[in-house]
Amino acid sequence: MQNAASLTGLTLLASACLCAQTSTADRTAPVFDPLQPPTRDHLAPVTEKKRLHEYVKSWISPVSFLSCAASAGWGQLRDAPVEWGEGDEALAKRFVSAYGQHVVDSTLLLTGASLFHEENRYVPSGRTENGARLAYALESSILARHDDPGGGSHRRVSFSRIAAFAGAALISRTWQPPSSRGVSHAAVSFATSIAVTAGFNVVREFLSFK
Repeated sequence: MQNAASLTGLTLLASACLCAQTSTADRTAPVFDPLQPPTRDHLAPVTEKKRLHEYVKSWISPVSFLSCAASAGWGQLRDAPVEWGEGDEALAKRFVSAYGQHVVDSTLLLTGASLFHEENRYVPSGRTENGARLAYALESSILARHDDPGGGSHRRVSFSRIAAFAGAALISRTWQPPSSRGVSHAAVSFATSIAVTAGFNVVREFLSFK
């Protein structure tokens, strides 16, 4: 149990650090006012090739592996699903399950983002007020930039991200044991995915401001 707690804490810390570094390295735009709709001057337009590259990278990125390890450690702490028990083999099952859900989520997100012409990359707000920065980071977990026909873009509800969260939560129930199946468990998984994304966005916002 202590090993699982240590694993969860260390992986969350490492994920946060890597997440902040990735956000700084991938930023392609100057800072902007999050209350104003972004334009193409703020963020380089995404291409289908770029989408595919980001998709493949998400399968093997350190952040992805560490996030799945943290999820497995949290499940180990809660002994959930209970059928998987404890020990190294149980931890491995939970990691594989978390990684499988991540792959499904990434695949659905790629498809949805291309279909709805949405850009889900996180760009720090550039604001100096902590409250505004926090609000921007939290709302970005369910918002995306949408390309307009005229060449600009605006932020709106991310249909691709919400659909990916929901789809992955439901599909992952197919390999879960009986105690973790059902719509209610999928709903918890869906809410958890949003919460984790919001948390990572806050890390990105406050640790990679400059």
